Amino acid sequence: MFVKPYAKGQRPYDLRMIEDIATTLGSMREDTVRTARAKGQNSLHHDGIIYHAKLNPDRDTWGITCLGTECIDAPYKDKYYDGMENLPTELKEKIVVLSILEPLQPQVDGVGYRVSSNSFWLFC
Repeated sequence: MFVKPYAKGQRPYDLRMIEDIATTLGSMREDTVRTARAKGQNSLHHDGIIYHAKLNPDRDTWGITCLGTECIDAPYKDKYYDGMENLPTELKEKIVVLSILEPLQPQVDGVGYRVSSNSFWLFC
């Protein structure tokens, strides 16, 4: 079931992501970040669509936000989903794989990166 953006208790997308962006960049080795920038890439090494998925555990609501110019035609941009069972299958499968890892482990090519217990970068 789709939930309206900015439902009561939800923060706007940019505030949800600031902490995760800082954590992601701060956790990556300096040489990895330098190499990515030299290649014209961001610090998350993926050439396709990148989604930020964040769980609000109090409401069991997932906020999905797309990043980058590829997002114009992205199917899951800027949406909220009520419960894991209502997430699109592609995103749910990636979250399940990343949930096996501890937060801030190296990213999994083609899958994504786990920032915290309830926050993920997903590669599609």
